[in-house]
Amino acid sequence: MYYAHQKSSVGERFGPVAENSTSSLSSLRSLVWLYFWLLLWEGALRKWFFPSLSTPLLVVRDPVVLLIYAVTLAKGVFPFNRFILLIAALGIVSFGASLIVFDRLGIIAYGLHTNFLHLPLIFVLPNIMRPKDVVRMGKWLLLLSLPMTVLVIYQFISPSGARINAAAGGDLGGQMMAIGDRVRPAGTFSFVTGMVSFLSVVAAVLLSGFLDQKQLPPWLCVAGIPALLLSLVLSGSRSAIAFVTIIVIAALLICARQFQRFSQMLTPVLLGYLTFLGFCYLPLFRAGLEVHEGRLKAGGGVNRGIIARYLGGFGESIEIAGQTPLLGRGLGIGTNAGAALLTGSRGFLLGESEWSRVVGESGPILGYAYLMLRMAICLFITRRCWAAVVRGRALPFLLIASSGLDLVSGQFGQPTILGFAVLFSGLALAAIDDSEVEVDEQVPQKPIRRIRGRAPLAEALQRFGDRATTPLASRFSEPTAARDRSPPSQESPSKI
Repeated sequence: MYYAHQKSSVGERFGPVAENSTSSLSSLRSLVWLYFWLLLWEGALRKWFFPSLSTPLLVVRDPVVLLIYAVTLAKGVFPFNRFILLIAALGIVSFGASLIVFDRLGIIAYGLHTNFLHLPLIFVLPNIMRPKDVVRMGKWLLLLSLPMTVLVIYQFISPSGARINAAAGGDLGGQMMAIGDRVRPAGTFSFVTGMVSFLSVVAAVLLSGFLDQKQLPPWLCVAGIPALLLSLVLSGSRSAIAFVTIIVIAALLICARQFQRFSQMLTPVLLGYLTFLGFCYLPLFRAGLEVHEGRLKAGGGVNRGIIARYLGGFGESIEIAGQTPLLGRGLGIGTNAGAALLTGSRGFLLGESEWSRVVGESGPILGYAYLMLRMAICLFITRRCWAAVVRGRALPFLLIASSGLDLVSGQFGQPTILGFAVLFSGLALAAIDDSEVEVDEQVPQKPIRRIRGRAPLAEALQRFGDRATTPLASRFSEPTAARDRSPPSQESPSKI
């Protein structure tokens, strides 16, 4: 028995795979890293360093995405799977429908970028990034969470009109307020929505460091617990609490599937509890807790303030559908950038929720088709990542837990939300490690006789019967040395 080293089955499923040479994809990996760093720092560029270029910096990652697509096409690793084809077809039809009902080509182009340009990147990333690249990116996220916590503290104690709390374009006092005179810290991002996505991914990587042991330095995982807890409490964001809660639930599901992992969760749970008790003696921490308590009371508690807030967007989209023309009102109108071009000020012209925006822009038919496509992509990734849990990999499932809600209903009109949803959904697929597939040399695999109309249960019984009729001696006749030999070298391509 030997192990056939090959590209992940994710890559096989999504399209052609790359050459074995690592250097052949190094330029593509560099572009993915550039996308990652721009995602983390584009907010700082828009509000602190180049506020006059805030509007063009909205699409600063678009050239990187287009370059990734061009290079993957040139190298023959661009995946032409059914999701890519559906995205392309729906994008073309939606663009044509918008041209019929709306005459602002620039706004339509921005809406096309918002809905369709970045989505194929989800399926390109598994053909570029290796599991160890994803772990390395997660390590950087944990490292950055430490200084990010210091920045959040500074923003929390600073007045809303301070430069450290400037919004995109250098707008002093433009950040969202939590309660009273407390601002919602945005970190390096344009608004607190970016901080919500960042904390969610950090929580996913942090818990994976305990569940997938020896992947991340233990000291970094331990240091990340107080940083995450402090940033979460000072964020003043109910969404941040909800997203991190989803990550914890995902970790518990992993433990429920593999009971031996419960012992690995004891360390973060115990450290988190002791850290929380210790922080409760800090006035700063208690002030953050008071902000959350005030926001929950003002918003109607957990049911009305968090759950109803997300579920209400679905019902609102149905009301919007009844008032929207069949072909919609035009791509891009519902985004903040589209509203600014139309009216001169930012706002939500078609509703604040993502489903309302999409249905209002594209109409009930194309709008819901696009939303169902996003939901299908999320379900597909979740299924693949859950299969990886069975094989002992927790990181993929935790990553899709951090980005899945944004993938389904996140406001893609906010470039930061779009970037986090696409990047970490793709990295969830890339983190699935199927590089070693066990193959039996001695026992020939009998072809399955397929009969038209046969039920899946009958097929399963047939396979069981074929296996049962295989001579027992042939299953164990292989010498021990042959079973334990090392993987074949590259000089034996016939066995790979």
